Amino acid sequence: MIDVNKVAFIRSAGTLTLLSGLPIPAWAVAMGTPDLPENPAWLILAGLIIPGLLAVIAWRKLRRTLLPIQSVTRAIAQLRDDLQAPIHVMDDPHHAGGLASGFQHLVDLIQQREQSHRLAREVFDHVREGILVTDPDGVILAVNPAISEITGYSADGLIGQPVRLFKSGRHDAAFYAAIWASVNTTGEWRGSLWNRCCNGELALMRLSISAIKDADGTTYQYIGIYSDITGQHQMEKALRQAHDYQRQLIDTLGEGLFSVDAEGDLLFMNPAAERLLGWREAELIGRNAHDIFHGQRADGAPLARHECPMLGVFSRAEPYQGEETFTRRDGSRFPVLCHSTPIMEEGAVTGAVIAFTDISQRKEYERRIHHLAFHDSLTGLANRAFLMQHLQLLLAQERRHHHGAKVAVLFLDLDRFKHINDSLGHPVGDALLVEVARRLRNILREEDLLARQGGDEFIIVLSTPAVAAVKEQLLPERVARKVRQAFEEPCHIGTSDLYVSASIGIAQFPEHARDADTLLRYADHAMYQAKNSSAGYAVYSHAMERAQLESAPRLVTRLHRAIEERRLSVQIQPIIELCSGRTVGGEVLARWCDEARMVPPSTFIPLAEETGLIHPLGEFVLEEACRLLNDWRRINAGLYLAVNVSPRQLTHRRWLRGAHDTLSHHHTPPEALELEVTESAMGSLPRRARRTMRWLRQCGIRCSIDDFGTGHSSLIRLRELRVDRLKIDQAFVRELPDSTHSATIVRNTIALAHDLGMQVVAEGVEQEAQRDCLQRMGCDFAQGYLFDRPLAAEAFGQRLRNEQIH
Repeated sequence: MIDVNKVAFIRSAGTLTLLSGLPIPAWAVAMGTPDLPENPAWLILAGLIIPGLLAVIAWRKLRRTLLPIQSVTRAIAQLRDDLQAPIHVMDDPHHAGGLASGFQHLVDLIQQREQSHRLAREVFDHVREGILVTDPDGVILAVNPAISEITGYSADGLIGQPVRLFKSGRHDAAFYAAIWASVNTTGEWRGSLWNRCCNGELALMRLSISAIKDADGTTYQYIGIYSDITGQHQMEKALRQAHDYQRQLIDTLGEGLFSVDAEGDLLFMNPAAERLLGWREAELIGRNAHDIFHGQRADGAPLARHECPMLGVFSRAEPYQGEETFTRRDGSRFPVLCHSTPIMEEGAVTGAVIAFTDISQRKEYERRIHHLAFHDSLTGLANRAFLMQHLQLLLAQERRHHHGAKVAVLFLDLDRFKHINDSLGHPVGDALLVEVARRLRNILREEDLLARQGGDEFIIVLSTPAVAAVKEQLLPERVARKVRQAFEEPCHIGTSDLYVSASIGIAQFPEHARDADTLLRYADHAMYQAKNSSAGYAVYSHAMERAQLESAPRLVTRLHRAIEERRLSVQIQPIIELCSGRTVGGEVLARWCDEARMVPPSTFIPLAEETGLIHPLGEFVLEEACRLLNDWRRINAGLYLAVNVSPRQLTHRRWLRGAHDTLSHHHTPPEALELEVTESAMGSLPRRARRTMRWLRQCGIRCSIDDFGTGHSSLIRLRELRVDRLKIDQAFVRELPDSTHSATIVRNTIALAHDLGMQVVAEGVEQEAQRDCLQRMGCDFAQGYLFDRPLAAEAFGQRLRNEQIH
């Protein structure tokens, strides 16, 4: 028996373990414990053999278990190397823990790969770009849904098809050869090309081709990514076309155009700007526009950037328009009208666009117009408008500052100039006036003003400072004598030597007058006094005023000037229809305001008759009548205006032709005009005048006899002329209704006129009783203060409008 004290077995869970630590299989224990000889040698031998046998048996069992584990561990390691994934296996390939760890990492890797595959599939299916995969021969292996939307082909229909299915025919073989050369060389190609869609339409696509290679560098697939850029291409084309169109418009503009950034540096310049400035766009891009061609004022003084109105749009953020001065490349300056508009981006000014026009020609025209407006076209001297402006300014400054200066006006009138003009002709007369102006300039100082007032009248304005005023009190007289001396030598005009002299009137500020109009008027009065003086000049005195008022020649001269300068006016006295009380016409009356006083028609009309001025005066009145009729007949279609004419006008061919032209020019109906001739003139009308009146009536122009009852016309003359109206003189109307004799004359005159087919107008009606009496007698029309005084044109027009309202 074995000594349990020598050998002890421990039984645990079916396994015996020797004290040495070696495990004993359970089946060995089940065989029981043999009886062992008590010989110690045997026991020692048995103790050595039995564990060895048991160890061999255990090793073989363990080897059968560990070999599969080692194989799996090596497989996991190989998988790790192939996937290049961080699968961690324990160093001991025979240990079971390495197997568990490997399997765990393998599971994680598979899950990650599946997640990546799902993500890639989601991207592949939902990306907006079309993706296409082919084999090395160009046969389509896979496509995403977007490729179907782009090309119109179904995904299933594309699988297995060659990629050349998309060829458009727009590109040649060399184009495709270049694509594949790039792919084979660099592994990729990017660009755009035209492809044909399923419906046959062409689409421009942006394409990216990439070659997929294995570990050996062999291409086994190609991936193409497509983007349809047809819409973008069309938009870009439209934008290019719009840009080209706008650029063409800008290039063809006649005005210069350029743009600058926020710093004022030039960004763009059109051809007109290049032409106007003398610079080419390429030379100025990036340079400061203000410094290049806007850095100087009109007088050449420098203009700083912060003072530049055009660049002020950056601070004001609002457009600017005004006149500026630009400098050309050659250094010459020219005026421009520019319009600067700020460019706004997100509320901030980022630049400006400036358009400009060369106004040099306009400025020259303005200068010429100004010169013509203020200078005499024949002599180049200042005209009356400039003279008055200069004289008023000079006197206003002295009245304001009280410098003590003296101002003298010399009024020159050439003697016997009209005789020279009439006998030798206007060209000689004009040349003489030019020579007179030249001589007068030569004897005056620079600060003196020489003007031609009109005709043969010249004005000299002398201004003497206060310091020299005492020493030069006789300066105007000295100048007058120098003027007289200047004409002692003959004027050489063509082949003629003409001798002229001048009568000079002098008036001074402040001794004689303190305003320009009065000063000129007084100098004019003195000039007429000088004509009777041996010295040839005269200084104004108040005694001259009274004499000039009575001077008929003086009045004629001023009337002539007033007609020439159209300084006359007209008033209209309404003619009323008695039965209705409405205005049916008006009598046009000439009015003349001379030197701030009204000259009575009884004074200037006879003078005009005597001197022949009645013709231009009559033309003026007729012109005004036709002009006013055009406006007023729109208010009152039946309105007529009566104009007074004299026998001299009726016998004058020029007046007759002028009357016809005036009616035609204003499109005035003949029946809207009535010509009045006084009864006293009717009795002595020449045969030619009577023929003229008959012709005028045949043309539709009405004729009437004015002041009837005061002359000596006969019934034969009334029958012969067949006028349209008789106007009963106010001398008879004034005594109505009290005077029986006047009433009888008026009643019979009205009856006679009606029997002869004429209408009757009563003049000078001032009372209602007179109006009622005339109405009972059958008078047709009336005029007088009862209805209205002679009215200015504006007031008469307002009267017509008021009648239309009521």
